[in-house]
Amino acid sequence: MTFQAKQFYRKLDGLLHEIDAGTGDAKWFTWLLREIVERFGDELSIESGRLYSEGNGGFHLKRDYKSKDPSVRGLVIPESYRPLQLVLEHGVYIFDGTVDGQDAALENRLGGLESVSILIEGRPRRLLAFGLRSGWDRDHLDFAVKTIRNAINQRLAVVD
Repeated sequence: MTFQAKQFYRKLDGLLHEIDAGTGDAKWFTWLLREIVERFGDELSIESGRLYSEGNGGFHLKRDYKSKDPSVRGLVIPESYRPLQLVLEHGVYIFDGTVDGQDAALENRLGGLESVSILIEGRPRRLLAFGLRSGWDRDHLDFAVKTIRNAINQRLAVVD
């Protein structure tokens, strides 16, 4: 599917209008994870999603949606894991399978070596991670996930 910026913004605007002003709890993040996979999956080549929450030296996998291995729920990604450090440093990171430090066995259980992760600010910090299908476009994906991240962080800043 060809990426259409106008269509993407309409979908994102629709998503943001559905977000209640009092959001930010675990149930809301679970809903958001599912909605991003469902609404933007085709045009961004997203096939699955995971929600992590920070705590006790790492990020704990709290929810998954359409994951390859549902038994990974509860897994803790330590802060020493290089791909996690990249997400924490950059806010958004696209993994194309060539990033140093990726554990292929772990990544394949989670969603594959090709994925994108978004850091959501707050207490606790959270990560939204999405497994990608082949055929994704780096420029469109980068634009889209940075826009989504900014919109979520701005919405949560209003709630605080």
